[in-house]
Amino acid sequence: MADIADRAQGVIDATLAASLSRLSPHQGQSAHYCCECGDQIPDARRNAVHGVSLCVDCQRIHEMRQRNGL
Repeated sequence: MADIADRAQGVIDATLAASLSRLSPHQGQSAHYCCECGDQIPDARRNAVHGVSLCVDCQRIHEMRQRNGL
């Protein structure tokens, strides 16, 4: 018989799985040039993140803006 901790862990696991399933990873072909600043996106980044359209610096700025609600 499951105790309260086991049930709570089940809810946590289900919530985490649902959240992860909603994430949409980059898909498709990566851009050669950043759509924000126009700098060339290095091949290593293009190969590591499929469908990338921002350089590392612009991606960092984009993520900071999202975190701060801008």
